[in-house]
Amino acid sequence: MSQTPERDRRLQAVFDEALRLEPAAREAYLDHACAGDPELRPDVLRLLAAQQETRSYLAQPEDQPRSALQFPGTGRFRVLRGLGAGGMGIVYEVHDRVRDEVVALKTLLRSSAADLYRLKREFRNLADVAHPNLACLYELFVEDDRCFFTMELVRGSSFVDYARGAGQSSDDRLVHALRQLIEGVSALHRRGKLHRDIKPSNVLVTPEGRVVILDFGLITELLPEHAGDASAAHGGTPAYMSPEAGLGAPPSEASDWYGVGVTLYEALTGIRPFAGPFLEELHGFFKISRDEEVVVRGNAEFLVLTRPVF
Repeated sequence: MSQTPERDRRLQAVFDEALRLEPAAREAYLDHACAGDPELRPDVLRLLAAQQETRSYLAQPEDQPRSALQFPGTGRFRVLRGLGAGGMGIVYEVHDRVRDEVVALKTLLRSSAADLYRLKREFRNLADVAHPNLACLYELFVEDDRCFFTMELVRGSSFVDYARGAGQSSDDRLVHALRQLIEGVSALHRRGKLHRDIKPSNVLVTPEGRVVILDFGLITELLPEHAGDASAAHGGTPAYMSPEAGLGAPPSEASDWYGVGVTLYEALTGIRPFAGPFLEELHGFFKISRDEEVVVRGNAEFLVLTRPVF
């Protein structure tokens, strides 16, 4: 089957969901998600294998031989360590000899045309957007058969870990962080961009209290002519994806604000509002009564949430 943008987005969505499941639940999920597409399951399994190889690489001691997935560095960039990996890319901490500073470098796990296009789009969509609550992108490079870009290295904890501290959320910390998260998302929307993957791990808080939104791999343009384009809806992390996006509706600002809402819920309660395979989460969402109250442990006076039903 040809690798169209729509199929590539479906592959990413199925991979993201499979990645967060335990092996036993993963098999059952793939049976359901890949039904009717015999080539989808092998593609997902190849991505899962590449992800595991990358994780093994990141866990290797510095004096051990590296796998073929290692970015070897260049005359300008010296690799210090791996920071993490996702479905399509891997991020390193590197020393930029020209800037004489430590930066983050993102490159691809595989060099397909679709992944190359996505990486370049991610950079170009954000290169001209500057805001203190958005990670700053520096330069895009294409050298030999590698494509990568550099960005500011953000050191900090996830939004939820910061807000909850040692297991107990602090209203002052949460309000301070939430205000900055809202400002960062609003800055994207003002520039006509949708993030499409707002979740705690993509929102870091530095030791100084600065909130920084990361990972723009799914960013898309918010344009009137795309309002009916459902092909852009696929992608994102199921637990933080709005129900309408999960059902194939075109993304909108509301999709990002839903991710902010789930992140806030998790910061307040320590749990996500829905749990389980994606289809079960959607089913549970629509079954919940409009008036059912959500108990916010330790914060009842700060905020009472109700679960909405569309």
